[in-house]
Amino acid sequence: TVLAVVLWGSVTGCDTAPDVDSSPTTPAASLDVDPFNVVATDGQYDPPPLLEAISEGDLDRLRDLLAAGEDVNQHDPVYGTPLVAALQTREDAIVAAVLEAGANRDGTSAYFLAAGELTQKAGDSAVRAVADKFAERNQLSLRVHDDLPALLLFDVADARGQSLVDQHRLEMIKQDWFLFRFAHDARRRQDVIGLLPTSEKYVVLAYLQTDGLNYNISTERIIDWLRQLETEQPFVVTEAGLDYVGGKFLQRVDDPRQLAERMFAFCPDIVDQGVGSVSNLEKELAKPSPQLYLWWD
Repeated sequence: TVLAVVLWGSVTGCDTAPDVDSSPTTPAASLDVDPFNVVATDGQYDPPPLLEAISEGDLDRLRDLLAAGEDVNQHDPVYGTPLVAALQTREDAIVAAVLEAGANRDGTSAYFLAAGELTQKAGDSAVRAVADKFAERNQLSLRVHDDLPALLLFDVADARGQSLVDQHRLEMIKQDWFLFRFAHDARRRQDVIGLLPTSEKYVVLAYLQTDGLNYNISTERIIDWLRQLETEQPFVVTEAGLDYVGGKFLQRVDDPRQLAERMFAFCPDIVDQGVGSVSNLEKELAKPSPQLYLWWD
C-alpha cells in the first residue's frame, strides 16, 4: 500500500477531465490501438515469458528477461501489461524492478495504482465517517469484506437495493465514495450493496479485479474496453463484482447492431446465457434508456 501511494503521487501525463459520474483526475495516456479487438476465448493460454515471471514472483528471471531486452511496456491480450501484473502480485520488489525498467505509470496502470491506496484510505477515520453516517441515516448495518478490506458491504432486500444506489450514488460520489450493487441473491431476494472510498468507477473495477478469466479476459482489458466504449457511448456504472459490471447508457446508442456484435465478441455470456441472440441484444440496446451489462460466468 505504501508503495502504491508513493507511485500514484508521482504519476505523470494526467489531466482533469469530466467524467459522467464525477470529475476525477483521469489518466490521459492513450489506450491500446483498438481495445475492441480483444475477443473472449476459451482454453489454456500461456503467458509470454516476462508476464509469466511476474505472475510467478520470480524476481531473478524477471531481471534477466528485462536485461535481455524484453519490452517492459508490452500488452498481452490476457495478462495485460507488466506494471499492472506486478501491482497485482503485491510484491514491492517485483513492482520496483518493472518500474526501474521504464514501465509507464499512466493510462490504465494509474487506476491500479490508485486502487492500491484504498485500504489505507478506508482506514482514515474522517473518510470512514462518511460511510458510517450514510449507513446510520439509511438504517443499514455495515460489514467489511473478508478479502477486500477497503470494501464496505450491507445486505438489503432486492427491492430496496437498486433504489438505494439510484437515489444516493451521485451524492456519495461527491463525498468520494462509490456506491454500487456488489452482488444479488435471487433465491433469497437480497442485494449486497458495496461502498469503496473513490469517486472513479475504473478504480472500483481495478480494486475488485473484475475479470473474465474463464474467457481469458483480464481486469486491465475490461477497463481498456470500457474506456474506449465511453468515448463513444457515455455510461454510468451502478453495479460491479468479481466477474461482472453493469450500468446504464446516458443516451441512445448510435449503432445498436455494431455495439451488440462488439459486446458479444467480448462477452459471449450476455447472449449465450442471457438474451439468446445478437439480434435480441441489438433490440435491447436500441431502447430509449439501454442498460449496460457484461458478465463472464
